[in-house]
Amino acid sequence: MRIDDQTDGSNIDARISRSFSASPDIVFQYWITAESLGLWLAPNGFVVTLAETDPAEGGKWQVEMRSDDGEVYLEYGDYREIDGPKKLVFTLTSALGSEVGPRTMVTVELTRDGNRTAMAFLQEGFETVERRDDNVRGWNECFDKLEAIVVPRGKTFR
Repeated sequence: MRIDDQTDGSNIDARISRSFSASPDIVFQYWITAESLGLWLAPNGFVVTLAETDPAEGGKWQVEMRSDDGEVYLEYGDYREIDGPKKLVFTLTSALGSEVGPRTMVTVELTRDGNRTAMAFLQEGFETVERRDDNVRGWNECFDKLEAIVVPRGKTFR
């Protein structure tokens, strides 16, 4: 995992590098399939209660998750670029009740690295370092879950 502090003075970006024991095709499908998002796209202490995707450029996506304390969070956006299994670009906005976070832009790039998939993750547009850091922690918990579920399928790496 790598986190870089890069800002142009108007926003704060999160960069995470991860590696998965599965092919780029498999990892990419887990990013765009609603059923798959429901398995991993919630940090620890949360469960996905709704996942919907329309994986086409301009299509919408949303994930609703509930905390152990009963708080309901909604994350949603639209797909900007889909170049499977190499690249996915989408907007992401988080909401808790009437509190709505900034609209950020997420870019996920997947490349084959031997018998693994290297993932470069970039989320742009945070207003504060604290919000960015909270999101990085949550994303890494999600990526741990993703690794755990792609490993069995990754044994059939193509």
